[in-house]
Amino acid sequence: MINFYSNLTHKSLPQFFKIAIKNLTYILIMILSFLIVFKPPLPFTTFNPLHISGIISIIFLIFNIKYILSNTNFYKVIFFSLILVLYQTYFIIVFFVNSESLLNNVSFIFWIFDIVPSALFIAIMCKKYSFKIVNIFIHISLFQAIISLIAFFNLSFKDYLINSYINYGYLEVADLSSHRIFGLAANATFSMPIYQSSIALLLLYRTLKKHIFYVFPLSLVIFSAFINSRTSLVIFIIASSLLLLYYFLNLKLIHTILISFFIYFFSQIFIYYFLPLLIEINPSTFQWILDGLDEFNSLINGNISSSDYYFFYLFNFSRYSLPNTLLNFLFGRGIHTYSGNTLGIKSDLGFINDLWLGGMFYVLSFYSFIGLLIFKISNNFLKYRSLILSISFSILFLSNIKGVIFSENDIMNSIIILYIYYLI
Repeated sequence: MINFYSNLTHKSLPQFFKIAIKNLTYILIMILSFLIVFKPPLPFTTFNPLHISGIISIIFLIFNIKYILSNTNFYKVIFFSLILVLYQTYFIIVFFVNSESLLNNVSFIFWIFDIVPSALFIAIMCKKYSFKIVNIFIHISLFQAIISLIAFFNLSFKDYLINSYINYGYLEVADLSSHRIFGLAANATFSMPIYQSSIALLLLYRTLKKHIFYVFPLSLVIFSAFINSRTSLVIFIIASSLLLLYYFLNLKLIHTILISFFIYFFSQIFIYYFLPLLIEINPSTFQWILDGLDEFNSLINGNISSSDYYFFYLFNFSRYSLPNTLLNFLFGRGIHTYSGNTLGIKSDLGFINDLWLGGMFYVLSFYSFIGLLIFKISNNFLKYRSLILSISFSILFLSNIKGVIFSENDIMNSIIILYIYYLI
């Protein structure tokens, strides 16, 4: 297939067709990236979208194995995959010893057979056609944001999406759809909005460094995050503060004043003109957001005594349930706590969930492994390495407080794509 593309893009081919092939390839890469990042419940099928992308990519890799072996760091990708296989083997042993289902953790299976082949395919095509993976991430984020915006303003369209979720087996969305679930992603209330907030940070950086025009896609993307997850709002506020601090420390005073004015100006327009309209259209969503801001304000003021507040649970360490045997503490019990389990233990905290699932050995090794991947990615941006690392680790830390971020989801899948893109 690479050879096929190479022949089509030969100099003798008319320029129009070369441009058309390049554009069609970009669209294909965008579709595959959308599938493996968001894992959307597609309306026309109940087949796992990760498998769709994985099958297409594996077929491509098989037919172009000679090119791949001679033109990429394929063996480094194999080594990376073997590390994932070792983790999956570890969990098989943990599940077997504790008589738990092998389906208690399928993240590594998806990563090995779907995400890694797809990431390699995407990376190869990006390098061949000089596509920037960051731009692809921005474009799929904008597409997700447009879907979210349409769903927010058009309840019939939202109901159509909700039915797609239900057909996939995501029955819990029925209880949440009154005030959230605007978009098309398997993790619409957790990792998808966090991914959107992460892209919004990138767009904020481009707004500051390149052109004020980026404030428009920034507004669209961050809006799609806020209406689906209050956690994404907190993450964006904290991470953008780090970004603005870094930026202002490296600016002349006049630039700082001008940018501060623009931020204030656009925020005032939103608050006084757009916010009342949005509240009128979907009051339940904004009441839910305001309740979250009230909780955050209570935290800042030291008032977290109400048991209705998430922060009451978060800082009430007596309610943390840890494995009660040394063996389970070190190597896990092979169970989840996020949605409850047979032991009656339930916790939203990602760290607690991972501790019960794979023990301290898994927590320390896998968290460090992901940190290493991020560090290697940041090596491609030496000038901004400290900024990238501080924001990335802040996002992961804050996300892991509210949910299980170190699992197969939008954020982890994106990290794997980025790592393989820069690896080959």
